[in-house]
Amino acid sequence: TWRTTRKLSIQLFSISFLFLSIYLPLIIFGLIRTWIDPYFLYVFTMTYLAYVAYFVSLLMPFICLISLPEIVTKIKRLCCLTNRVEPIQQQQQQIAMTLMTRRNIQQT
Repeated sequence: TWRTTRKLSIQLFSISFLFLSIYLPLIIFGLIRTWIDPYFLYVFTMTYLAYVAYFVSLLMPFICLISLPEIVTKIKRLCCLTNRVEPIQQQQQQIAMTLMTRRNIQQT
């Protein structure tokens, strides 16, 4: 129960953060343009901020995928590829020693 509540709250906060981080600048610029100056950063608002709202629909599937535990383990496995380097000589010595001990056991 605690684990599911934690997962749901993390997913809720991540979706809320996505919406707030994208729509809050739009709201602030809209309020400034409405109450103070109608031409406040007009060019910037029309060229860049008009298209920022489309990022919500593009980023929402990734936030939902990150909340799935199977996907998180696959992402961690892909990102944290560790190459283990082991000496071959030591392995060959261990194999030779096991063969020698087997021969000694069989001879007695």
